[in-house]
Amino acid sequence: MDEQQDRAALKLVIYPLLFGLSALLLHLWRLDAKSIWIDEALTAYHSTFSFSELWSTPVTNKPPLYYALTSWFWSPGGNAFALRLPAAILGAVLVAVGWLFGRVLAGERGGHWLALFLLLSDINLHYSQEARHYILLMLGWMLLMLAMARMLGQLSEDAPGAPRPGDLLTWSLGALLMAHAHPVGFIYLAASLLAWLVGLLASRRTPPPFLSLPLLMTGAVVATLLPWLFHAIDNASIVFEWLRQPSPDRALIEWISLFGAKNLALLTGRSSAIVASA
Repeated sequence: MDEQQDRAALKLVIYPLLFGLSALLLHLWRLDAKSIWIDEALTAYHSTFSFSELWSTPVTNKPPLYYALTSWFWSPGGNAFALRLPAAILGAVLVAVGWLFGRVLAGERGGHWLALFLLLSDINLHYSQEARHYILLMLGWMLLMLAMARMLGQLSEDAPGAPRPGDLLTWSLGALLMAHAHPVGFIYLAASLLAWLVGLLASRRTPPPFLSLPLLMTGAVVATLLPWLFHAIDNASIVFEWLRQPSPDRALIEWISLFGAKNLALLTGRSSAIVASA
């Protein structure tokens, strides 16, 4: 019995590691083949600021975490490979976490298939070779889904008790990365919390700790971003000018741009969208 447990524990390390290393090798292949484009140039520029400057001044309307990570690998005068290396590493970690998530959903075979899907996914490969925040957002979301799946599985036990500390830590880390990756992370967080509430209702068992603790952890994580948020809004009002528009629909279009989704301006009406694209 002990030998089987040891073998199972070893698989929990070996399989994610193998898939993660395979993903890293794939991401590193031709990592610097493409020229740096304008958004990556902005990443390079913002990475020259210290974390305290990014945190306390209206330098950017994106959270400073990814810029801080980039500054560990890239410095002015560095090449595209170094600039994109953090994304390549984060994408490899995403594949490894994907194996763990797939295992929770459908056993080892499920872990293999999900990790393989992420490994070969053109979207994952694209964002793993681009010096932008989006792969950090994807990793945070995957960690959050892993924690949700594990806690829902715990609810099926006879005496679930309270969420395991490791699952709460995974939840918090996922929420932290999502909130500190990109403003759109708040939308994904809200959708994830809604999915969690639906999962609790579907399980027909809602011990108070399974409702209160994840909500408290998420709220605490979001609160860590509040000191920076005021500077981000200040920056966004200058860059996108959404506070200085002649009409509410134009202001809405520019505000949507803050979330990197200007195409959603179509929701405000065709005439407004035409004005925005002009």
